Amino acid sequence: MKLNNIAGPVLIFFCALLSACSAPQPRVDVAVPDNAQQVITMLRAGGLHIYLRHAQTDWEQKDAEHLDYKNCDQQRNLSREGRIQGRAIGAALRELGISAAQVLASPFCRCVDTAKLVFGKSAVQPELLALAQADLQTPQDRVQWLQRQFASEPEAGVNVAYISHQFNFIGATGTSINEADAAIVKPRDGGGFDVIAVLTVAQWQELARRYPKP
Repeated sequence: MKLNNIAGPVLIFFCALLSACSAPQPRVDVAVPDNAQQVITMLRAGGLHIYLRHAQTDWEQKDAEHLDYKNCDQQRNLSREGRIQGRAIGAALRELGISAAQVLASPFCRCVDTAKLVFGKSAVQPELLALAQADLQTPQDRVQWLQRQFASEPEAGVNVAYISHQFNFIGATGTSINEADAAIVKPRDGGGFDVIAVLTVAQWQELARRYPKP
């Protein structure tokens, strides 16, 4: 068979393939909590706590037994995907018109880096250190500190953000969250608090599409 007899069909096949790949793909709606619009309105008004578990990490890296928290080489750090997640959440929050006056982070590099990617700032808070690290306080002390924070109402018109670890949040609320998940916590009148939503990166992006700040 001559080459030019098959070149035509092959060329047509690859052209069709490229056209299919480059054609606009239908957008798939991401499911969001039923109270999502109300939560966004409340976050814009302030008075809530945003607890964000650090973004995705490279689990092939290990934390040193006696590490220097300022030395990221001794720690499990954000992966490339984790950095993308942090920037995506930050962009969605800006589109939604949501901010945090205080951004408190665990001393671990993965938490400080997440805070800066999302909010553009970070203040290290020793009480947010992972529960397994017992060099500053016992785990229960840190859980109780976080519970007191959640039960206290932020200053009028502002939110407070915490970037920390999974087990701290489980200890304080009984709720598990994945890497890059954000839990929204509302203080109760008269004491206590409620977790009113847990949002993923994709959900933040969907909410920014649905409810951009006017």
